[in-house]
Amino acid sequence: MSVIDYFDIHGLVTIKVIQPRGATRFLHGLRALDYFKVPDISTPPDIIVETGEFTPDLAGCDLVDQRYYIRPNYFFCADCFKGASWKVQIEGFEEGQTHIHLKIKNRGIGEFLFADYFYHALFLKQFIASHLRRKGYFLASGAAVSNGGKAIVLLGRGGAYKTALLMEFLRRNPAWQFLGDDLIILGNGNVYSFPTYPWIFQFRKKAMKTEAFGLFSRLGALFYFTNTDKLDLDIVDQSRIHLLMGCNIALQDDITLRKANQEDITQQLDFSAQIEDASDWNMGFTDAFTRYVEAYKYVFPINRQSRLRDDPTPPNIIGTNVPKVYQLYLPLRDVHRKISNAVDLINDKFLE
Repeated sequence: MSVIDYFDIHGLVTIKVIQPRGATRFLHGLRALDYFKVPDISTPPDIIVETGEFTPDLAGCDLVDQRYYIRPNYFFCADCFKGASWKVQIEGFEEGQTHIHLKIKNRGIGEFLFADYFYHALFLKQFIASHLRRKGYFLASGAAVSNGGKAIVLLGRGGAYKTALLMEFLRRNPAWQFLGDDLIILGNGNVYSFPTYPWIFQFRKKAMKTEAFGLFSRLGALFYFTNTDKLDLDIVDQSRIHLLMGCNIALQDDITLRKANQEDITQQLDFSAQIEDASDWNMGFTDAFTRYVEAYKYVFPINRQSRLRDDPTPPNIIGTNVPKVYQLYLPLRDVHRKISNAVDLINDKFLE
């Protein structure tokens, strides 16, 4: 017997997850895609994930580096990192429906708290991004809030204080609505919500002065997740990009806002995506999926998966006429004390 969950991401990508009954069920709020959970989907899913034991189909495969089994549109390997080990079979590696068979073994509390994050960050997120790119959308490392159907979109790598800025916006004015603080979807001048682990952001907004998790905040979060099942963030599904801003950390004492070229921001998107793929800094994962793509490329130098990752982002992803485009430079030191001032500056540009 299996437990089956369905997820529908704005009608753009649909997912079916199949787990053995009795498999680890994660703390409420620590499953990445719970916001998109639906009772069923009416069409074949774009992505299927099956967790648990399986027997790989290795017929006709080339063997690369004595560990990667590859044939057209197929990949298999067994791999490990620190206390985690896994084996994964991916059918539909570069086109068509993607079917992921995955057996993960973590150690200790990590299996209870983070196993869902593990397969989401290492595999599922990558193929959500691929399917979105096929349809003309982009899964971006960014954050966004909306007011009156107009969005402020903050783009930048992890550690650029996007979450802290969003926390300040939402604390100040209930008119602001949440779209995402880690990942967002961009397409045709619009931003679509992608609230992964929204309960974590909700806890930060309610209980933390800064976005950084220390020991006591981690313990507080654990208590909060085990005693809270209500998501009271005001989340909007879609908004028009009104203010686009690249977020940067600079060796300076003051906050700086500079007008920017939309093309430069688009290039920043590409570089950020490549770096994030190479190393998921939040959990210390290695560049595993990047290695898998490179191994596949060794056998099939021209393939759609590599092309989707390497080709520049089309300009229409962001839109051709975003009203306001800026680069934000935050100081390296005492930045948390200056978040409020940064929000003042951003809000002034939004209202101009």
